[in-house]
Amino acid sequence: MGLFSWREVAMTPGAVVAPDERLPWPQTAAMGVQHVIAMFGATVLA
Repeated sequence: MGLFSWREVAMTPGAVVAPDERLPWPQTAAMGVQHVIAMFGATVLA
């Protein structure tokens, strides 16, 4: 057991990812990049 006990789930249309679940790494990385871009834009434009 690792530091976190998240379960990886496959994304299906309309599905909800629970707090103890995570997306596969490629989707997690894409969401992270999108978050960085959104937060950078919000900081610069604010």
